[in-house]
Amino acid sequence: MDSPEASAAMAARWRLPFKLISDPGGDAILGELGIYNPDERDGIAIPTLYVISPSGEVISEVGSRDFADRVHDEDVIGAIEARGWSAIETPVWVPEVEPASEPVAGAVPVSAYIPYFKGNQFGAYAVRSRLSPDTEKTARDELAAHMKMSASMVEAFEAHMGA
Repeated sequence: MDSPEASAAMAARWRLPFKLISDPGGDAILGELGIYNPDERDGIAIPTLYVISPSGEVISEVGSRDFADRVHDEDVIGAIEARGWSAIETPVWVPEVEPASEPVAGAVPVSAYIPYFKGNQFGAYAVRSRLSPDTEKTARDELAAHMKMSASMVEAFEAHMGA
């Protein structure tokens, strides 16, 4: 959904070794893949992780349910390991456009990720603690999954940032 400039800024921020596709409006690619939600926030991409073989075959596709849900590493590592693939050194991708020089709406600064996911985690914990014992198990499971995802993200960002 982001502009090429916003994608370039994200690639630079995270030193991504892979290319990002820019599809503002979701018309060119996201809609075709079924990972575009036009009804949320004036249109938003659904976070999805694809594992693609060197020959271009889609090995795994794991999609999130919405913007607040994120794919866990373990959800796709099995598909990679099943192929006998191992990590490779790849150079950092250099986008063809200059990163946006001004902050871009929706582009969260790295320093905000840990508080953001801690807030998600504790918010889910608070809501879960308010549920009565007869609350549908699905609601409890959803909140537990969200707490686990948030904790996983905090752990990853703390490791990345040396916190």
